[in-house]
Amino acid sequence: MAIVGESHYQDALTRAVRSATVDRDGMRMVKVLVQREPTNPFDPNAIRIAHSTFGTLCYLSREDAKRYNSRIAP
Repeated sequence: MAIVGESHYQDALTRAVRSATVDRDGMRMVKVLVQREPTNPFDPNAIRIAHSTFGTLCYLSREDAKRYNSRIAP
């Protein structure tokens, strides 16, 4: 899936990566929240990717958000 908007959330992304855990294969793991954002003024299908502590990290692309919107609980 494509993401967008990450350039606006560099501080949150950096802090989320620093808090990541490392799995057995050496991959960094960060738990995120995937949230529909129907009141988003730019896209009523927007899906926000956020960290519970650091806030918004990015959004799904407009195309992917439209495709997956109905699969995500309100």
